[in-house]
Amino acid sequence: MPIYRTKGHWRGDFDVNIVHLDLRQFHARLPDRDKLIDEDQVVKRVKQVVRQEAIAKINGLKDTLSPVKFAEGYDTLRLWDCLALLNDVPVNPKGVLAYIQHYPIKEGCSPVNLEPAGPVTREDVETGKVTIADLDDIDETGAAPWMFACHKEMLVYDNPLDKGHWLFQQLVDFTKQAVQLEIVGETHRAYFNGQWVSGNTAFCEKYRLTFADDSVDIEGDSMYWEDGGLFIVPKGDASGCVVRQASSYFDVYDNFNESVKDQDEWAFEKFVVANTSANPAKAIQRLLPSFAGCPKVFGKCFTLELDGEGHVLSVVEAEPVETRQAA
Repeated sequence: MPIYRTKGHWRGDFDVNIVHLDLRQFHARLPDRDKLIDEDQVVKRVKQVVRQEAIAKINGLKDTLSPVKFAEGYDTLRLWDCLALLNDVPVNPKGVLAYIQHYPIKEGCSPVNLEPAGPVTREDVETGKVTIADLDDIDETGAAPWMFACHKEMLVYDNPLDKGHWLFQQLVDFTKQAVQLEIVGETHRAYFNGQWVSGNTAFCEKYRLTFADDSVDIEGDSMYWEDGGLFIVPKGDASGCVVRQASSYFDVYDNFNESVKDQDEWAFEKFVVANTSANPAKAIQRLLPSFAGCPKVFGKCFTLELDGEGHVLSVVEAEPVETRQAA
């Protein structure tokens, strides 16, 4: 008679371990006999015995399987809380490490940056063929460590190992030392004012990130520098993706505000093109909104005057070009 069942969703009785209790040691409550007497203590004792049997079985497999095959049982080792058995195995299991597969952004409730990596050998790590970063969430560290690791093509430590595992002697630890920033070839600064993100923007040739004794120059990806609240835009990036390093666009109710995100991305893209265009008229054209909802201005010509800070001083209707040419 079943008198206890662990919590979970099972597809059938063949997916669970069935433990038969010795009636001389364990007793059920009468009259229904659907509950154990001293259930908490009995369940704890049973779980200890089951774990001991599981670990004994796993140790037997470790003696017979190759390191690669044994490492494939990572999920089982996690289930039985015996990850320490991997400490002397010269292969990191699949899923422990991950690639930074996309431009790093604040993820909110949607993890999109990482893709599980395959097995990695101890030899590849110790010889430097593979470099592994220890990173906190981008919300905690800011974008700089993630941009450094991404452009250095590092793998990221993603899922747990036992504290005594050899990998921890080889990690590049971004949690204890800051990444330094140097802006190279800065041309000017301007202020971006979006719906959910705003801040000064530095336009430049490139920027340099330095960690310990290693550096990387980045020309093609913008970055949000949390320490100064500064957007850094190198010459090779005219997109608006960087706004997602300043905000996840998830609200307090964990709802993703896609429309606000899209508007901020589009506004930042226009802002970048306007600030990097050599032709002032084209810059103004990129910044102007649509006037499709105002028929009275259709076909008209205007003179626009701006002050020293870019604010509109006056808008005066002018004669259309065709009229002036005819005169």
